[in-house]
Amino acid sequence: MNILMPEIRQGPFLDRVLVLRRLIFVLLLSLTPGCDASQSRSPEEAKNMSELLETQLKDLNGDARETARLAGASAIPILLDHLKAESPRERALTLECLAEIKGDEAIKALVKGLEDSDVHVRNKAVRLLHRVHGPMAIPGLRKLVVQSPDEWVRGNAALILGKLDDSGAVMAIKKQLSAEANSDTAQQMTLAIARLEDGKEREKVLERLLSDNPRERYNAIADLEYLSNPALVSHLIPLFSDTREVVNVGTEPFPVWHRVCDRAVDAVKTLTGTPLPFSTGGRTYSPEEIQEARDLVQQSARTK
Repeated sequence: MNILMPEIRQGPFLDRVLVLRRLIFVLLLSLTPGCDASQSRSPEEAKNMSELLETQLKDLNGDARETARLAGASAIPILLDHLKAESPRERALTLECLAEIKGDEAIKALVKGLEDSDVHVRNKAVRLLHRVHGPMAIPGLRKLVVQSPDEWVRGNAALILGKLDDSGAVMAIKKQLSAEANSDTAQQMTLAIARLEDGKEREKVLERLLSDNPRERYNAIADLEYLSNPALVSHLIPLFSDTREVVNVGTEPFPVWHRVCDRAVDAVKTLTGTPLPFSTGGRTYSPEEIQEARDLVQQSARTK
């Protein structure tokens, strides 16, 4: 027996009922064992999901992310259409939905978001591309390194190309770096080159780890993590002895002062690929825990 309400739109109440029906449908779909975005659906199911996604995007409803994830690649035509929406917030939410889907077409659309007229949408696209990227992003990112009027986009496009290990982008990044007026963007481009080749740019990163300034050392550890080169793990060893406090990672009124040595411990898993036998992140470490981290790094360095 069909208990679904008829498709009659006679006022806002029935509109809300229809949206609720579609939301329940998506919830049940997500709870179905073995269900995934690639699973074939009946025309009615596909229609319900598409209409729900349309409504959620227009209403700026964050549940659109989960609907898009469940819909998979079939939602991309809808999302591409909403990237043309007048509202920057709607366009930003659409980018988040694309990041949930992943895949080549979604990644290409995220790169296109770096050219959006609204700075907040561009910033959203940058942050998403640091998390979701692939080879399909390379042509667009190479172009933006040189042509984007937004210095933050230029610098981050270079960083993402570094994450993609696109050695073919080095010449373009170096050319732009020689003409780059923004110091922060220039630093990002230098870091990207440091990841892509062993040269003077990489030496600059390693030199910062030896700085007398504890904050400079602390920040340089993040750059070392970005390089993602296990052969460089031994550069953490001197930092395990630096107990100078740099950053409060606690919540007021309960400060937790992170030291250089604590930040070095946090970087061990990233650079060695091996988790430590204790919880890490957002805390200080005991001398015994720091010694365990040092031992793991030394062992890893001997095998490189």
